[in-house]
Amino acid sequence: FGTFSDIQGAWVDTVHFPPSVKAFPFTGPGCYRIIGRVTEEFDHLCIDVSHLYRLAMLNRDDVSNGVKLPKPVNAYEIVK
Repeated sequence: FGTFSDIQGAWVDTVHFPPSVKAFPFTGPGCYRIIGRVTEEFDHLCIDVSHLYRLAMLNRDDVSNGVKLPKPVNAYEIVK
């Protein structure tokens, strides 16, 4: 199980089953792209994670020294 916060500061609970944890392990603090299915149980929403990607991060020194920021991605992507 995991708990993340989204862009707006709301909590997002996640469920990581053994196959997805083995293929996409949690690698420490940072920003993650989470792909999975939203499920509801006992009136509580969570994401059943199928893919978990840690996103690259830049510090202020990198940006001020001319490193280009990566292209923003859509925070909420619906996969059918």
